Amino acid sequence: MFYFIAWLFFWPVRLLCRAEGLEHFYGIAGRPCIIIANHKDICDPWKIGIQMPWRYPVRWVAKEELFSFRANYRECTEDYGHAPLIAALRAIMTVVIVRFSLTIPTAREVKPGSGAAPEKRKLYRLLKQKKIIGIFPEGGIGVSSDIKSGFFKIAKTTGAVIMPVKIHDGWHVQFMPPIVPEQCSRREIAQCADNIVASTILRS
Repeated sequence: MFYFIAWLFFWPVRLLCRAEGLEHFYGIAGRPCIIIANHKDICDPWKIGIQMPWRYPVRWVAKEELFSFRANYRECTEDYGHAPLIAALRAIMTVVIVRFSLTIPTAREVKPGSGAAPEKRKLYRLLKQKKIIGIFPEGGIGVSSDIKSGFFKIAKTTGAVIMPVKIHDGWHVQFMPPIVPEQCSRREIAQCADNIVASTILRS
């Protein structure tokens, strides 16, 4: 219910965004899917999610610090240089959105020998239920030098389709042709992720 309310709230974003290639998503609607996208702005999840029908919500994987007011406030003041009041308001808004939406928290560091992380087990379960998962392979906003390709193993294990999405020029959302992991190698998938986070515009 909260996702639908948030989807309506962010509807004006559609007026700012220009979507391209959405027919690629409709071609796989109803199948388990992992969306991989570049990450340059805190609003990127909604730029993509708002283009899709609300009955196909995207469950984005995000760092667990986003669920903490203290961590968000520290990031806003130290990394972004916001004034205390602005930082507090932004931190509160971020925590409310991630806590009451479908965001999946993940730890940046996993202790050796601890087995599969809880969020990874949840990803497998959701994909088995034919849900849509959103992952930023950069691992953060603009961390293009550290591309993570763990989503390939998850997709191959669960039979999920990989949907590459490119955000460029701020508000241009480009859905690329879906990828079936069984028909590609890990190297090809990694190259796709590299292309997604590159500055060039992709063409299908």
